[in-house]
Amino acid sequence: MALTPDLVFVYGTLKRGERNHDRLRTAEFVGPAFTEPRFRLIDCGPYPAMIEHFDEPLVISGEVYRIDDGVLLELDKLEDEGRLYRRKVVEVSLIDGGACDQSLRTARCWTYLWLNESHNLPLIDGASWSEAKSRR
Repeated sequence: MALTPDLVFVYGTLKRGERNHDRLRTAEFVGPAFTEPRFRLIDCGPYPAMIEHFDEPLVISGEVYRIDDGVLLELDKLEDEGRLYRRKVVEVSLIDGGACDQSLRTARCWTYLWLNESHNLPLIDGASWSEAKSRR
């Protein structure tokens, strides 16, 4: 499956209802999605970070948006791409349809993975930072 360079998978402060969602104000919401079970979220305090985690991987839930190059550059700046996070292509399953007729389709999207050591940062229990944040 070829990369669709105009899609981004977000899982933290860029999601709807979160503090950085306005960065996606010109983006088109494509739908809810989830990753393959090969990642974990770590708790960086005011935001999460996704890491590849092979010992106890989970499916991570998030949202997919269609973006343009200008938004991608703004996201790279926000995520301090190359210093805090690295932008990488991941495969996600998009959830299409309504409550009674849902189907899945696969897409390749940009996302941001934590670039630094994560040993001292706690793993988040579960697939959703928003849900873990509400349990604090």
